[in-house]
Amino acid sequence: HAHLGCELGFVAPVLTDDGPRRDTPFALIADSIRAVVSRVPAGTWVAAAIGREVIKDTSARRAALDRVAPNNPVAMLLTGGHGMVLNSAALRVLGIDDSVRDPLGGRYEREPGTGRLTGSLREYAIFRTMRRLCSMDPESTLVNGLRSNGRVMARQGITSVQSFVNMLEPSLGLRVFRAAELPQRVRLIPMPMTTPTGRDMGEWQAALASFMPMTNPAGGTVTLSGFKWILDGSPIEHGIVLRHTYASRPGYFGMLDLPPDTIRAMLLEARAAHQQIMLHTAGDSTAALVLSLLEQTGGASGWSRERVRIEHGPGLQPDLLDAAKRLGVVVVQNPLHLRGSRAQLAEIYDSAALASLAPLRSLVERGIPLAFGADQNGEGMSPFLNIMVATTHPANPKEALTREQAVIAYTRGSAFAENAEREKGTLAPGMLADLVVLSQNIFTVPAAALPDTHSVLTIIGGKVAYDELTSARALPPRDRR
Repeated sequence: HAHLGCELGFVAPVLTDDGPRRDTPFALIADSIRAVVSRVPAGTWVAAAIGREVIKDTSARRAALDRVAPNNPVAMLLTGGHGMVLNSAALRVLGIDDSVRDPLGGRYEREPGTGRLTGSLREYAIFRTMRRLCSMDPESTLVNGLRSNGRVMARQGITSVQSFVNMLEPSLGLRVFRAAELPQRVRLIPMPMTTPTGRDMGEWQAALASFMPMTNPAGGTVTLSGFKWILDGSPIEHGIVLRHTYASRPGYFGMLDLPPDTIRAMLLEARAAHQQIMLHTAGDSTAALVLSLLEQTGGASGWSRERVRIEHGPGLQPDLLDAAKRLGVVVVQNPLHLRGSRAQLAEIYDSAALASLAPLRSLVERGIPLAFGADQNGEGMSPFLNIMVATTHPANPKEALTREQAVIAYTRGSAFAENAEREKGTLAPGMLADLVVLSQNIFTVPAAALPDTHSVLTIIGGKVAYDELTSARALPPRDRR
């Protein structure tokens, strides 16, 4: 589970605090933006990562950014990708003005009374805007960025990646993945955009009809299949949909991105087209709705073999697990998401929901297929960092997995989630020769040492994709024994 393909190489980054606080106040971010724009030419894009407190702060909007950067486009991007704030210069460059209409599943925040954009975007309004931003990168930058990610993944021991194509329009995305010739097996998964009148399916239907799978000279492959839709947001911006009121916001239950009738139509279309459907589902109300709609549109007889994927699924509460098992749902979890502080989670969930939040062990014990991915790029994709989190589960320790269970989720589970378990995911005669030799024994080292693990030899399809002894990081001769 990844989102490869966007580099934003033209953007001057604002480096915010990465310490224990992890939620830099807007005053400090604004001061940093002011310092950056004083050092770069007018018109240079500037971007800053922000946390929950800034996206909640209604003063941290377009007008405030205009005061510190009147001549530079600025984008503040919420960790997790479900919030964005732009200044006036950025809105102009992107062609977004006050007359813009909200797309299905998205929102442009407006000032009460005037209708003027505040610069804050949510959900599908963000996704389309990010596509415009990423497409500003030269094609060569996109290709080189993918190649750099491919090298990082090879050293991390990643032999397959399933990447959602939402950052680039279809023809450009397919073109740069072909040109990059990654050594990994790449499954590209369309993420269609929406318009004010509905879902924009035409561009991806055309791409799917004309796409031919590719094997490149390095041995890597590129395939294209499935569809992913975002049904709700994330806990960071209070965007998930719950069956109970938010603990810190009485009367607030969250907001669904897409109407139930639209989700029903998506499910029926996916079955008719024989395309696997993947649904970003975070809240327990969203999970309950998905399972109810699966029951209504075919039940176990219609869906149990289709491998409908719930991406993330922290809201799969105990009363929903039997239905998920019966319907053949596959859960693709991203362990790094499970690092949220208990204090922050307690603002959202009541005590009962907290006690069963983000099931892992319960899924395995019920026989519900579980797969892991990072939902990150670069160094954050490390399977071993994610295994450490999955086996400690800071958000709900009683749901932690054993290391063996976590490795199975990353290998056999991920292959099953891709309908490829007969080809890869296990080391056995007749399976694809994708294997790695690791720098340490991940079943015996202390948990804190797991993120230090890397591959010293990565083989994909019988070809060496990474060999530490012949790389720039080669060990001294006496250490090679």
